[in-house]
Amino acid sequence: MTFNLLISFAVAAFSSVLAILVLFRDRHSFVHRIFAIGMITLAIEAVFNGLSFYAASAGEILRWQRLRFVAAAFLPGIWLLFSLTFGRANYIEFVTKWKWVLISIFAIPLGMVTIFDNAFFSAETLLGLTLAGLLKLGLSGYVFHLVFLMSGILILMNLERTLRNSSGRMRWQVKFMVLGIGGLFAVRIYTVSQALLFKSLNLNLEIVNIGALIVANILILKALFRARLFNVDFYVSHSFLYNSFTVLFVGIYLLAVGVLAKVSTYFKGSHHIPIEAFIVFLALLGLTIFLLSDRLRKRMKRNSLVPILATPH
Repeated sequence: MTFNLLISFAVAAFSSVLAILVLFRDRHSFVHRIFAIGMITLAIEAVFNGLSFYAASAGEILRWQRLRFVAAAFLPGIWLLFSLTFGRANYIEFVTKWKWVLISIFAIPLGMVTIFDNAFFSAETLLGLTLAGLLKLGLSGYVFHLVFLMSGILILMNLERTLRNSSGRMRWQVKFMVLGIGGLFAVRIYTVSQALLFKSLNLNLEIVNIGALIVANILILKALFRARLFNVDFYVSHSFLYNSFTVLFVGIYLLAVGVLAKVSTYFKGSHHIPIEAFIVFLALLGLTIFLLSDRLRKRMKRNSLVPILATPH
């Protein structure tokens, strides 16, 4: 567990540095402040997860996880707000249109970990943790994860909308930020769906979230090298993306990991599921980066023109 503690603290420090760097570049920008708050919140959550890995008793693990979920309660609202403002010149229109959704996504998870905190974990939690390494969820814990899942999908859909409305140099600047945050929440969708499916929190999957945050931070750092500021403004359509790829991506990801889970269980290798889930995530993320490559699109376009030009008239 010492390695998990160290990697959790390292990624928390990495996230904090990114937050400070962005604020240093322009602390007056609204989207910069939202990004910084989101990264600091992720860092705090990673620290509490790390302390959970290092805890010596079930009671300590439960205490650190309670604190972790207080921090995590802010994540859906903060990052949905970021997805509505990043790269959008008309972001005020989007925030106004989504205000009740934002209020709900801030209020419900926070209410679940404060007002209804006694029902967040079930009465069997300590016994379940001792026997199977699981924290059994109560009613408010289940609602918390359900809202987190829906919020993750909304975040991905808004980031996809931003990417689709960009072009040329604008897309070149925003692509890796979208992939970083989008990839992070794609993994969260998987881990949260597992908690909902089994009505329990598998602590072994938390290292998958930590790994996803490391990858996200690397992609965000690359985005910062491409553009000093996040104030890359273009107008985004208000029309809903009925042909969104987000649902397809989420479906393929969950299906692939589900198949791996069945295969691993059949061969008595279920303890490798977190590693396999992370490998699937990296594979899909790599494929997405490859397909979004401007050089690839230009090369394919050029190759498609060659037979036409070579055809005698």
